[in-house]
Amino acid sequence: MEPSLPLYRDSDLYAAQHVEVTEDLPFWGRLAALIPGPVLELGCGDGRVSRYLTERGHAVVGVDNSPELLGLARTSAASSWGGAAARFEAGDVRKLELPGHFRLVIAPFNLVGHMMDFTDLVAVFRSAARRLAPQPNAPGGLPSRFAFHAFAPRPEQLDRTPGAVSFRGTVRRQAHVRDRDSGTSGSAASGSGRSGSEQPGSGRFDLHRPDSQELEWYEAASFEPATKLLRLRWFFIGEAETLERTLTLRVWWPHELVQALRAAGLRVEWTGGDFDGSPFTPDSEHAVFVTQLAGERDCGGRYRRRRTSGSGYPSSSSSSRRLARWSSGTL
Repeated sequence: MEPSLPLYRDSDLYAAQHVEVTEDLPFWGRLAALIPGPVLELGCGDGRVSRYLTERGHAVVGVDNSPELLGLARTSAASSWGGAAARFEAGDVRKLELPGHFRLVIAPFNLVGHMMDFTDLVAVFRSAARRLAPQPNAPGGLPSRFAFHAFAPRPEQLDRTPGAVSFRGTVRRQAHVRDRDSGTSGSAASGSGRSGSEQPGSGRFDLHRPDSQELEWYEAASFEPATKLLRLRWFFIGEAETLERTLTLRVWWPHELVQALRAAGLRVEWTGGDFDGSPFTPDSEHAVFVTQLAGERDCGGRYRRRRTSGSGYPSSSSSSRRLARWSSGTL
């Protein structure tokens, strides 16, 4: 077996794991359509969300601290989806040094899980707040927004037996693919259920190559209640190779996220339990937040006030109406 590596060091395998993750894409597209102007994506990874937005006419600036994932995003943008409206920058999302401001800043796919303590969490929220453009003075001007996703903590996931291995699916990997631009060796891979030569996240996938091999994918997880760290180990087993990849995430409870937002000068406008507008409940798998700078006014010139349930989140009826207004472009 090859030595264990952090997952993000193997960018193609990461893209393969997530090639079929598409349920969130229309949500980000809906927000980008509502709020005009370039979009700043924090933790852009391999460009999965950036690609979706640029294909729909939105300019995107993506920031990530992984050279491997940024390299995949840039190669993919240049070779398979134009990329003229996408720019990818290396940087620490906790202390961005980008010039300019954005009407929409997004942090998809559990970026907050990579913040290991409350200080880092507040730092990334403050970083996003500093990049938000001031609200337009014209009548009807919409406030700038920061939206992000987190995986909600669920007892059945956190209470698993430490080290117990479960089957997750299959991925298809190409051994010993050489990147012609960088001269470095790598491997292209794709998730199960896909075929063809073009896959989201990479311009180098070719599932019909004779060296393409299917790997079974297994997961072992261990949650540490004292630190709230979830340590993941993934095993990819095929006829020719066995790989181990690792990832450590911090599990954030929703009330901690709200506290960090307030400390960063942001306030919650809407919270959902999924990308379809479902209200957040204790059984939700996702926590989706849309926020704005504290004190920003709504399009009628009034300070926004939100109806809340006992949990401190907007009530389900308020959430549903507001999401419907996003879809119709009337928020």
